[in-house]
Amino acid sequence: MGLVKMQWMGGFGLAAAMAIGSQAQTLASPQQLISSKVCVDCDLRGANLAGLNLKGANLEGANLQGANLQGAILDDANLRNTQLAGANLDNATLRRADLRSGLKRQTNLAGASLNNTVLSYAKLNGVNLHQTNLTGANLEGATLFAASLLKPDGDRLIYSTRLENVNLSYSSLRNTNLNDVRLTNVTLNQATLVGVSLKNAYLKDTRLKQADLTQADLRGATVINADLSGASLITSDWAEAKLQNVNLSGADLRNADLRGVSFCQVTLPSGGQSSQGCR
Repeated sequence: MGLVKMQWMGGFGLAAAMAIGSQAQTLASPQQLISSKVCVDCDLRGANLAGLNLKGANLEGANLQGANLQGAILDDANLRNTQLAGANLDNATLRRADLRSGLKRQTNLAGASLNNTVLSYAKLNGVNLHQTNLTGANLEGATLFAASLLKPDGDRLIYSTRLENVNLSYSSLRNTNLNDVRLTNVTLNQATLVGVSLKNAYLKDTRLKQADLTQADLRGATVINADLSGASLITSDWAEAKLQNVNLSGADLRNADLRGVSFCQVTLPSGGQSSQGCR
């Protein structure tokens, strides 16, 4: 298929030229977009696509910056290398959607609103999530390998993505940089967090039951009201971390670095209690 170029004209005026050989096709309405389900490399900036059923659509490389996709159905859609910066995807569903970044271009969700969005089992490898609002989002089983949640600020990295009330159960965040992150009421049960960096992170009301944090770096982290029961913490680094009301029953702490860790009302892997760090 040749290159598709589409320009949103506002309202229901959707004009498109689809170059397939010497032929061109014009899409006059969102309904035709729904029926065709193909819009590769389209320019849909600012488009009003709220509530549309685009299940299985091929929108690879499309520019959807600032688009309104509230409540849209994008399950199984191909959104690789799309530009979704500033888009509104509140209450949209993107089950099993492919948002992976390619070698030359990055899927961009910077500043997008994803309140209560369903992203279960979505592919988010290499996606730019700077300043993205993921409050209440469901990312169960999603893959976020090498996803970017941080933005550079000189020589510092500033956490700028909201992760509150998010479901990341069974997800993969292997080797992801989450330094200084604030995780509030986040579920990461059975998630793969091998090699993740959570230095100086703040985790409150977080569920990490049977999560794999092998070789994770949690130096200086603050963990409050967390469930890490049955978690794999082999060779993880917790130096100078603060743990309060944390459940570590059944967790595997072999070769973990616990130097300077403060324990307050912590259930140990053996089932015993430690409160030596309480003030």
